Amino acid sequence: MKRKVIKRFILNAIFLLAITITFTACDEELRTAPLIKKTNTLAKGTGIQNGDIIVVISKSVSQPYWVPIHAGAIKAQNDLKKQGLDIQIQWKGPPALDDFNGQIKIFEDAIKNPKVKGVSIAPCHSVLLIDIIKKSNQKNIPVNLFDTGLDVSQATPGVDYLAYTGPNSYDSGVNAAKTLADLINNKGTVVIFNPFINSGPSEERRRGFIEEIDLHHKQIKIRFRDARPKDATVQAALNQFEELLPKMKDVQGIFCINTYMSEGVAQAVEKHKLKNKYKIIAVDATPKLIKALQNENVDVLLKQIQFNMGYHSVMNLVYHLQGKKVAQRHYTNAIFVTRQNMKQPEIQDALYPPIDKYLK
Repeated sequence: MKRKVIKRFILNAIFLLAITITFTACDEELRTAPLIKKTNTLAKGTGIQNGDIIVVISKSVSQPYWVPIHAGAIKAQNDLKKQGLDIQIQWKGPPALDDFNGQIKIFEDAIKNPKVKGVSIAPCHSVLLIDIIKKSNQKNIPVNLFDTGLDVSQATPGVDYLAYTGPNSYDSGVNAAKTLADLINNKGTVVIFNPFINSGPSEERRRGFIEEIDLHHKQIKIRFRDARPKDATVQAALNQFEELLPKMKDVQGIFCINTYMSEGVAQAVEKHKLKNKYKIIAVDATPKLIKALQNENVDVLLKQIQFNMGYHSVMNLVYHLQGKKVAQRHYTNAIFVTRQNMKQPEIQDALYPPIDKYLK
């Protein structure tokens, strides 16, 4: 009899423990999961078939950063054709990064076409594009974001737009801070070269970098953390470097937040013969920045895998239109390229994606 009582007591205890663990896990999931509105208004789309169009809108058609994304989107088109779905990718974008109205007009024109079944876009601004993206959603044309997100207080993935495809820019900023701290032996002064525009990924990289330094590297000070150039060009970045140069005599490290800031700083270092004067982390791996790395005008390239970004931004839309489930956030990789690792096969693949194969 005693054995039965003890056995029942043990079984009840195990059962209660299992319930406790289950509710604890559920509670943790609720705390960490992104908040989604109760009424899901996400556009389901009207399906997709041969001859339909996916429009991919970049921030600019004049900068080399976007070319691998274009190539990745075309690879998605080709792969889908091999699977029996012959759709058309239309690549569009304004001439300049800060042409918000131009990008909105391109978007408006795209969703007037009944053959357009989905739009993938890198918003030029995290707020100004929200209305047109919500309008597309209301017209039952789903929207995927790539490279840049929207203000999370005003637009929600899985509700107002399908998903985000691109790097985890905050983590990239954190890792850049750790890398730069190692390069300057965890003490000294560093400078941030901010972009002209408050774009999503740039600001997230900046925030990640600053918070990591401020919280975990107390012997490193950040100078000019709020300085910005006069416009979004390489020349403006170079000019800003020259303006700040007289105040940088005790600076050990530099973090360039985006592509044109990186190219401008690299040009300034070359122009003023400052090779090895500073430890510099640049963002992106354009031909000019790869050359700057080889010439020791920068020390590290934070390389985003844009090709994969373009590919998955298209495939997300197609899967959704086919009724398949799509993750609200699809993070693509970012890697650090140095003079020491740049000859490794996986790094070479990232630096030189097969653009010519897809953009003829």
